[in-house]
Amino acid sequence: MVEDTDQDNYCIIITSVKSKDEARNLASSLIKAKLGGCVQILPVESFFIWENEAKAVDEYLLVIKTKGSLYSSVENFIKANHSYEIPEIIRISIQGGLAEYLHFIDDVTI
Repeated sequence: MVEDTDQDNYCIIITSVKSKDEARNLASSLIKAKLGGCVQILPVESFFIWENEAKAVDEYLLVIKTKGSLYSSVENFIKANHSYEIPEIIRISIQGGLAEYLHFIDDVTI
């Protein structure tokens, strides 16, 4: 497990997109740019209010594991390559984890 002093070194960034193709393209591009160590894609059903109207849509959730120092780069990359006017981009700090996995993230990201 990573020590508490390392808690800001790694994070999970989540975003959702409207199609599987967009999810795959974004995930692949993030990995090729070395901004994420791993990106998982999950089908989800989202409920939200948009322009004063309740919506329920099928989407794809991307779970991006990366270094905390790359958050701004990942955010900018998503904003530049996302089809939504206001994309969901949420950072979740990793408080601990298997050291070998977290070092893997170091090895495959910039």
